[in-house]
Order: sequence, then C-alpha cells, then structure tokens
Amino acid sequence: MHQDQTDFFNTHSLHYIEMALSTDRIERLADPDGYGKRTGECGDTAEFFLICKDNILQSVSFDVHGCMNTTACCNTVAKLAMGKTIEAAWEISPEKVNRFLETLPGDHFHCAELAVGALYLALTDINGNTTKKRPKENTTDMTQILLVSPEKNVFKTLGVSFSENGIATEWTDTAEKALSILSQGKFDLILLHEQLPDMTGRKLVEKIITQNAMLNCVVLSTLSKEEFHEAYEGLGVLMQFSLMPGKAEAQRLIDHLARIRRISDQVKPLKGDIKQ
Repeated sequence: MHQDQTDFFNTHSLHYIEMALSTDRIERLADPDGYGKRTGECGDTAEFFLICKDNILQSVSFDVHGCMNTTACCNTVAKLAMGKTIEAAWEISPEKVNRFLETLPGDHFHCAELAVGALYLALTDINGNTTKKRPKENTTDMTQILLVSPEKNVFKTLGVSFSENGIATEWTDTAEKALSILSQGKFDLILLHEQLPDMTGRKLVEKIITQNAMLNCVVLSTLSKEEFHEAYEGLGVLMQFSLMPGKAEAQRLIDHLARIRRISDQVKPLKGDIKQ
C-alpha cells in the first residue's frame, strides 16, 4: 500500500472513508420529483435527485464533479435524507454533515455547504412540482431584505443573486433612514455595514432590537471571528459577511433563509385547531 493511501486511512474516520469511497448513491434520474444543482466558487458541482411519495423521500441519489471531500459530503447528505419526511430533510445542515464525517478538513467546510445547498434546491423543487397547479395564495409573499451601507455597489453581487432567487431588496445609506424604513414596512432581514455615516453598525443593531427583536441582522465587517463575536455577543446577529460579499456568502444566506422559511411554514398553526 502506498504511503499516501496509508495516511488517508489513518487520518480519517470510518464514516468519512465510507462516504468518500461509496458509489451506491451515485445515480442520475431522468424524471425525479425534485432536482437541485449547485456549483461552488471552488468549481465543484453537486446535483441531487429525489423521489418522494406520501411526503417521504423514497430515493435520494446524487452526482458530483469535484474533490473527495465534496463526494463525502454529498454521500452523507443522501444517507441522512433517505427515508426522511420532506420536513425532516430540511433539518439537515452543513454542521450535521460535518459532525457525521468527523474528519472533514476545516478548510473544506464549504463542501458540506455546497452539498446541503444542492439538497435544499431539490427539496424546493419538490414543493414547486407539487404546488405548481395550485393558484398562488399570496403573490407578494417574498423575502424582503433591507441593505444599509454608505455605498450601494458593495451589494452588487448580492443583489444579482437575490434577484435570481426571488428576493426583494431596498437600499439606504444611513442608520436613521434604515430605522425609518423599518418602521414603515415589513422586512425579513437587514444587511448592514459595520460603520455608517451617522452611527456604528453595532449601535444600529441595538436600536433594531428595541424596534423589532425578531428581525435578523447580517453585518458586513472586517473584524476577525473572535473580535466579531466579542463585539456583537448577545445581540443575536445572524451572520458576519465581508465588506464586499460574494456569491458564496449570498448563497449561504439564501440557503439559510429558505430553510428557515420552510420550517416556519410547517409549524404555522391551523385555523380551528386550537383546543380550549
């Protein structure tokens, strides 16, 4: 056995080795109930093919063009999703994939995000296929995001990705304008720069909490992860983005919002279902 092969088996967990080498779940389907495809900035591509019956995923297969880490992550996603309800499949996250594999390299966590993102698209496709013949109950029910930064062009890449995914955005350049807009309209999330002309991003987050504690915030910041955690601890900030967010950050947020919305839809109480 070659030295590199020996290192591979000595370095990785049994779960990782099985998921990296198994080909049982690699299959392309011509007419799946749900199909999702994502390509990461690294160039790897993951595709998922789902067969669903009575809300249960009867078949979960995938195809992948990429590194062994991406293959391991896709295999893990397929294994975790197989036999689950659609609602349970939405609970699969990159963190769960990482925990299952145990030895996924830290600098390849994006492989787990890529695989899970492709699954989310396939799950969304199932929902689209099952509802496409029904009339829309609310054609204005789309995600609304407020963008706050001195310069609008920092959101250029994000804006394209959001538009492609049916997410509406509105931009403003100061904290006071943002608070005024938030008081007048319904927004699902706010992306804000850490330094605005009239106050710091942290101060704006504090004001937003007093106005609407349920509004999610994403902060564009140059701080390290440790510094960011210390600066915004206790304020419930959803994510930290770079000052010029790219496609990967946009997709990470889109995937998160899709998962949250899907879960929210499943737990809404039915009229007349509350017992006294």
